[in-house]
Amino acid sequence: MASVSLAWIYQEPEFGIDGHVKRILKRWKIFKPGLSDVNMERRIKSEVPKNLVGHFSRALVDHGQELCGYTPECHRCFLRNSCPSANKDLSW
Repeated sequence: MASVSLAWIYQEPEFGIDGHVKRILKRWKIFKPGLSDVNMERRIKSEVPKNLVGHFSRALVDHGQELCGYTPECHRCFLRNSCPSANKDLSW
């Protein structure tokens, strides 16, 4: 939560990993299974421009809340054509 607070309240270049973000990154198959939250955060911060890291984190949280929840709404998602998990059986 500290990274989320720093990014959203203080506009610091931090990337918060919460349940929504982890779920989306798993569905997008960005990282190998078992990678720690700290290592995910480090990797993303090394690849996303510093001034956009907090915005990227917030965008993923919003996407997870609105469309890519526990039961994803792939039919409404603007990323469905590039998502490796779109329209797949996502039983957890």
